[in-house]
Amino acid sequence: MKISDDAKHTPGLWNTASRKGENGPAVRERVRSDGTIFYSAQVYAASIARTAFRWLCRVNGDTPEQCRANAYLIAAAPELLEAALYVVDDTPTPGEDAELTVEGYNRLCAAIAKAEGRNE
Repeated sequence: MKISDDAKHTPGLWNTASRKGENGPAVRERVRSDGTIFYSAQVYAASIARTAFRWLCRVNGDTPEQCRANAYLIAAAPELLEAALYVVDDTPTPGEDAELTVEGYNRLCAAIAKAEGRNE
């Protein structure tokens, strides 16, 4: 199973925005209105041909490390969803000669539903 063609989210490939010559997301230090410091990074979506890039979102964190981890997690969302769809589709009836447990199967189904906005 793959991500549906009528999916509502921006199609992947999602990546973190980095500065020239650096690996990983470029993290900027910012200041809140109350004077506390936080950090932000950007995630962008690349066209399939990787010829055009579109800013997708800005993620924040209380530390540079947390901000980078948040950016990586968001950027991986399309691949995580596709992997979950594959595992669910590739698993025979849960609990019967399956490597995946019933609980694992149910968790994957719930995660897919949440990612597709179907859990409300």
